[in-house]
Amino acid sequence: PAHFENTVIAGCADNNIYSVDIRNGKSSWQYTTEHQVNGSPAVYKDMLYCGSVDGNLYCLDAKTGRFQWSFATKGPITSTPIIYDDVIYLSSFDHSIYALPA
Repeated sequence: PAHFENTVIAGCADNNIYSVDIRNGKSSWQYTTEHQVNGSPAVYKDMLYCGSVDGNLYCLDAKTGRFQWSFATKGPITSTPIIYDDVIYLSSFDHSIYALPA
């Protein structure tokens, strides 16, 4: 899971990414991908980055869960992206490591 403001955000095997308010345990938002989400999300500058077994890296607004963009790879993404120096790094089962602008 990832922490953002007063929420914990996690991906699940039911194809969803959930944001839960840690103060009351209520869902803040959820976003549905095309397949399960195995890795943890990463939060950077109010944006959430999360890979899915559907092969996409999703960028969502961490506060609202609104879709911003996605990046398609040629294989499932089961790892957690890392962000360093405004660059998102992720790996895919297509035997590639990607570097994308954050």
